[in-house]
Amino acid sequence: MKYDKRAKPSTKAEPKLVKHDITMTRKFGGKHGGSKPPPYT
Repeated sequence: MKYDKRAKPSTKAEPKLVKHDITMTRKFGGKHGGSKPPPYT
């Protein structure tokens, strides 16, 4: 239950991580398979 409270702030930070991950996927598109979308989407 204690982790649940921590998960709430993490959800707020999630969009930032997703945006960053998409940018990284575009930068290193070859590594992640450029045409494949990131798993977070």
